[in-house]
Amino acid sequence: MVEMRSKMVKPGTATWRLWLGLGLGGLGILNAVLSLSIGSDKMLILLALSVLMAAVGLAQFSLWSTLRQSWL
Repeated sequence: MVEMRSKMVKPGTATWRLWLGLGLGGLGILNAVLSLSIGSDKMLILLALSVLMAAVGLAQFSLWSTLRQSWL
């Protein structure tokens, strides 16, 4: 019982994960679109950065989702 109480998270405390996930995912997609339209020599680096940002954003969103399901 003590273990379960220590793992419980209040609904308001994990909303930063939602906004961080959505923000990083959106920035990653925007960065990918812009790097494709620019077409510079560093396009591959920008695309790799975009994929990394989108992946971290999706991971944060997934963590928020699992925390949200534990509230129900």
